Amino acid sequence: MLGLIVGILLILFANIFGLSFNWNDWLIYLAVAVVAYLVILIIGNSLNKQFSGLIDNFIIGQKEKLIDRGPFSVFGFLLFVLLPYLVYLMLFSFYSAVTLGVYGFWLMSGASRIPVVIPIALIVIVFGTGIAVLVGFFYLLFPPKKKPFGIELKKSDEPKLWSLVCEVAKSAGSTAVDRIYASPFPGIGVYTNGSVIGSVFGTGQKVLEVGLPSIYNMKIGEFKAILAHEYGHFSNKDTRWGSFTYTMENSLISTLRAMPGPSENAQDGTLSALLSYNPAYWILYFFVKLFSKVTNGFSRIREVLADKRSCELFGGNNFSNGLSRVALNDKVFFEIVESKYVPELLKENQVFTSFGKAMEIAYGKDNKKVIEELKNDILNFQGDENYSTHPKLKVRIEYSKRFGDKTEKKDKEPTGKLFEDWQARSQEITNIYNYIIMLRAGLINPDGSVKEK
Repeated sequence: MLGLIVGILLILFANIFGLSFNWNDWLIYLAVAVVAYLVILIIGNSLNKQFSGLIDNFIIGQKEKLIDRGPFSVFGFLLFVLLPYLVYLMLFSFYSAVTLGVYGFWLMSGASRIPVVIPIALIVIVFGTGIAVLVGFFYLLFPPKKKPFGIELKKSDEPKLWSLVCEVAKSAGSTAVDRIYASPFPGIGVYTNGSVIGSVFGTGQKVLEVGLPSIYNMKIGEFKAILAHEYGHFSNKDTRWGSFTYTMENSLISTLRAMPGPSENAQDGTLSALLSYNPAYWILYFFVKLFSKVTNGFSRIREVLADKRSCELFGGNNFSNGLSRVALNDKVFFEIVESKYVPELLKENQVFTSFGKAMEIAYGKDNKKVIEELKNDILNFQGDENYSTHPKLKVRIEYSKRFGDKTEKKDKEPTGKLFEDWQARSQEITNIYNYIIMLRAGLINPDGSVKEK
């Protein structure tokens, strides 16, 4: 399969380079694309079933082993097939757009009267697709680095936090992160910042981002369990695969966004309707669906492996409590603080004084019913198994119970104790967030000065 794709890819490139666009050749390239699509889909579905079987057996306690080298090896090969297939489809999409343009103008040359919008649409499709494909190749070769947002927490400034982070890394069998950032936005995550080739081979800087809203009222033991889960991705080499798939996905999405296609916001309805027939758009659109479907089963099992590692190290109680706390904190921040309180304050040209105070009010008795509804929504969220990268929260909490409690006395202290001056640090992050929302609301200039009315 890999040889077929690479071989036909070279022929396709030669045709494009030689400006040879023929509908007979297009049919051959389409047949290759469809055959490869079906083969990848069949193999991907088979792997997803095997991954799901391993997860299901683990969930019901029949089998603790989650790694089966057979499907894992096949998946690794499948990923390397997806890359040249993506390149092939990007070139094929351009070939399709140009072929459509060539035959479209040829047909119009024999017509007595043609609405002007048709040749305009063809020109937009051809040149727009060409630009979009160039954008895609650029991001494939030079993927944008993830830019951490917030305040960098250096070892000299936060020694207790760094000490704990390094301790958890050692327990999880991983090297410690190179940088830690405190962010005003929810979420706790790790990633490798570097080139895609460097990431695959384990180089690049390891970054940990900690969103302050996510760790509201979190205990140190819970924080350690969440960190162990994130470090589990490093020790399992998930970030290497993640960087590889991120690069392909980013290139694909960038191409689709730049490509002429269906649009609900187009001012000219006729032009919009004609652009929706761009074959290049639909070729890559269906690849997005394929890509998500064949990679998400692997992503889910890697999440379960990281969960298992965390529970083994710091107990199922700490992990499930930490996971639930992060999920609810993030939901409360988005649904109450950011969606309700912030707009009300901005109407009065005001901002909140601290994350802690805003979250405290959000969790107050006035929102008790809303909080219960949010909890219920989180636990009962179903999602689509075919495209979900994480197991359901309820399932993760359920299997974590098998690992019991390993909470030490010091683990019951609040996470704020890990910071030299929690109040000051929290205020710094709050100030950054306030600057962002005031800038977005048009209340201040980028330099922080108040806009004149």
